[in-house]
Amino acid sequence: MKARLEMTVAELDCADEAQQIQGALSRLDGVVDVQTAVSARRAVVGYDPDRIRPDAIREAIRGLGMTVSESGAPAARHGRSLPELLGWGFVSVVAVMALAGVVGERLGLVDALVNRIPAWVALTAVLAGGYPIFRNVVRALRNRSVTSHALMTLGILGAIAIRQYAAATVIVFFMRLADFIEGYTTERSRQAIKELLKLAPETARVERDGRELALPAGEVARGEVVLVKPGDRIPVDGLILEGRASVNQAPITGESVPVEKQPGDQVFAATICERGALRVRTDRVGRETTFGQIVRLVEEAEASKAPVQRFADRFTASYIPVVLGVAVATYLIGGS
Repeated sequence: MKARLEMTVAELDCADEAQQIQGALSRLDGVVDVQTAVSARRAVVGYDPDRIRPDAIREAIRGLGMTVSESGAPAARHGRSLPELLGWGFVSVVAVMALAGVVGERLGLVDALVNRIPAWVALTAVLAGGYPIFRNVVRALRNRSVTSHALMTLGILGAIAIRQYAAATVIVFFMRLADFIEGYTTERSRQAIKELLKLAPETARVERDGRELALPAGEVARGEVVLVKPGDRIPVDGLILEGRASVNQAPITGESVPVEKQPGDQVFAATICERGALRVRTDRVGRETTFGQIVRLVEEAEASKAPVQRFADRFTASYIPVVLGVAVATYLIGGS
């Protein structure tokens, strides 16, 4: 019997970190499958409860240096860390230098400028700009996982080894630029999901012991009666017991015209009661509602990988050892 564990991971910001989580959890005995949604900072793990406990899964993620909380809790991540700010500053500076280089190349100034830059300055720039990348690569290797950044890091180390600091700087620049673009698109997806979640009401009016109570929508139990007044967003999926109303179902069905509802009809969470009042028996709440399932499908679509992405992950993992093996063999045979 497979159980399901959903977690919020505050540091889940890019595909490499998602790959690290998947690699670390996939090696655990009892873990059946792992899905990650970067835009929602969520990891969903299918596991056999007879072979592994949820705490062991959480500890495996914490072992990667990441923070884990219950799914639905806000990810405690605000602003950017100092290394990230330094990284973006590096990208900006190198971009300006590249633009200046286009002009300087025509004037024959680039070679003279590169030759005048001390090696320690160039090396410091590479290390400062590439620190977030190197940190992720080391973390991944420590957990026996090879990510796409590992391949580029190998190129940086090779450039440094032959004292081609300008080439190393360019590699770091494009890697950081790619991270910036990925972060921008991920943040847009994250904001889109947040806007979608705002359609669901946070509170509900519930009848308990003859009284009307305002409770968080997630605390409503199945079978309880929810009161809906004109202008309210319906907080649950359920069956109308009393009342008639005109309900805007656009968030669920996309219909532009409100639908007339009466006793015995079904209503859905996140829809709007435009006219009339209702007493609704609760059937489903939270992520079990039709609206919750729509949000889940959006997150799963974002988390799923295309065949070309899966091929790229496998290629990266096998390509680096092959290249290193060929390089060592070439050196041993040819001496260069």
